[in-house]
Amino acid sequence: TRNRIARLDPTTGLADSFDPNANNLVESIAVQADGKILAGGLFGSIGGQPRNKFARLSNDTAALQNLAVTQTTITWTLSGSNPQFTRVTFEYSTDNVNYTSLGNGTATDSNWTLTGLNLPSGQNFYVRARGYYRSGYDNCSESITESVRNAFLSEAPLLTSAFSRKVHGGAGIFDVPLPLSGNVGIECRSGGATNDYQMIFNFANPVTVGSASVTSGTGSVSSFSVSGSQVTVNLTGVTNVQRITVTLFNVNDGTHMGNVPLSMGVLVGDVNGNAVVNASDVSLTKSQVGAPVSGSNFREDVNVNGTISSTDVALVKSKVGTALP
Repeated sequence: TRNRIARLDPTTGLADSFDPNANNLVESIAVQADGKILAGGLFGSIGGQPRNKFARLSNDTAALQNLAVTQTTITWTLSGSNPQFTRVTFEYSTDNVNYTSLGNGTATDSNWTLTGLNLPSGQNFYVRARGYYRSGYDNCSESITESVRNAFLSEAPLLTSAFSRKVHGGAGIFDVPLPLSGNVGIECRSGGATNDYQMIFNFANPVTVGSASVTSGTGSVSSFSVSGSQVTVNLTGVTNVQRITVTLFNVNDGTHMGNVPLSMGVLVGDVNGNAVVNASDVSLTKSQVGAPVSGSNFREDVNVNGTISSTDVALVKSKVGTALP
């Protein structure tokens, strides 16, 4: 039995020990950041004290919360005497004055999460969480609990070099450099029947990686592995004549954490790497027919079988007229 105001256990739904015993209607309530409860209504006595229509009630449990921010996810962890929200919104600001919406959170028990973000690194910004809950007589009032976090996400770990790697039969392993800025490196070799490619990321220090995916272009990550400071990403279904970007998410070297994107041009037959397949590529491939595959001519082994032959010339000829977009 409770008179006009009660606190319910979030798991069982039963009234717990909280019993202010108001002597008349409680029409609206709100929970302060410290867990104390503001109550308004027609009462003249509440909590064993004379109060006319408005009172602040002590709570025997604290309202605990933590707003955690990473580059991709915001998590608002709530416990204790926090209210149960009907919805939560997350917002972003650079000055703590003007905010823009990031989206609505998803509830897991009493916690709320927003994922799929790309928050900036290397600068200060603010994240605001607002939880909304109905209360009072006939749900006549709505209140907000708010939390603001000043966040600074460190820069992503330093990527020092990158390559597109293929095994040329018994001739060895050869890499096409992928520049980290400026024009993209161009992979001119065939991906085989399932259009498979391999991208190598080299960092300054050993890293861990949360996940990897194709964030621009056509293809998918079939697997990735981390060995110290080197990350190997295997791709499949990569179509020709495109620029593709692979992003490593939540890369962490113990000091820095962030997302690391890397782009590559895919243009089979562009053996001279000028972003177009033409007669020059055909002539260059012809000039290497019969020569052993080496670090200076491996691009002419377009079909990656370890020899440069008329088959490679025919493949380049079939791609004449294509160009990197």
